[in-house]
Amino acid sequence: MYKCYNCKTTFEEPKITNFEGAKYAFCPHCNGDFDEAEICKECGNCFFKEDMAGDFCKECLKGFSKDYKKIKLVAENDLSDFKLPRLFKIIFSNEELKNILYRFIEDNHIDCSGYINEDIDFFGETLSEVIK
Repeated sequence: MYKCYNCKTTFEEPKITNFEGAKYAFCPHCNGDFDEAEICKECGNCFFKEDMAGDFCKECLKGFSKDYKKIKLVAENDLSDFKLPRLFKIIFSNEELKNILYRFIEDNHIDCSGYINEDIDFFGETLSEVIK
């Protein structure tokens, strides 16, 4: 699938023109420049590849800032070596700590846009992989 930079139309095949032995490709609607495009799995709209991260457009990804199910799916594949006081490690297992923190984030309606925006390409690509 392709999308025109000028008229924003999407199309399957470009218009091919032969000129002095060379082939040129144009948008079939306005003769403008075009590039490959993909459909966002969330909103269903067509975007240029640079506006996508994985199977999602970057605008939809930004909208997931309080979609805790999606955030947790990505976070489980994005582990850090965050240091906690030894007290917590003695009292709670890693799984218990994760569940407490996930519950805290969700119960307090914490906006996770900072996490998403820090590396939106990683977030989108990881989310695309884990929900396939």
